[in-house]
Amino acid sequence: SCNMLHQLQSRRGYRANTDSWVLAYAAWSDLEHSSSKPLSVVDLGAGNGLASIIFGLRSQRLATMCLVEFQEQLALKAGRNMELNGIPGADVRFHDLKFDLPSDLHGIADVVLCNPPFYGLTTRLPPKNMEKRLAHIETSAGIFEFMIAARRAVRSCGSVYIIYDILNVDR
Repeated sequence: SCNMLHQLQSRRGYRANTDSWVLAYAAWSDLEHSSSKPLSVVDLGAGNGLASIIFGLRSQRLATMCLVEFQEQLALKAGRNMELNGIPGADVRFHDLKFDLPSDLHGIADVVLCNPPFYGLTTRLPPKNMEKRLAHIETSAGIFEFMIAARRAVRSCGSVYIIYDILNVDR
């Protein structure tokens, strides 16, 4: 059989890259043999949804997926991408983690996928394209807010997977 993944993304704005693949595969391979029950997954900084799509397809569409994204246009693409890939019932939210994680997501996740912006506001020249800038440079919510949100989302026996630039790991 032929497996395909469908993805809508901007031509010039934010474009999902290797980070999303690595994040999803690292999380899935860590969990692959540990449980056969459906998983509850929260994806923080979901972008256009690629990490969630990969995780959802690897789980044979049995995971319950909630995607949280700061940029409305990316959240809309993420929802459409989940539909295009046949991942039913994905809950995609346009939300700023600066204002905490929505309370109904506290303590629900077996798995948290987290792909926060890598760079602080003054650490590098920001991209000219606003969609790229908001995906790569901390604006409203920074790494600290993402970590708090991840901790609040995960169940006591759950796992958090974060992809972050090694050059900024001291942050």
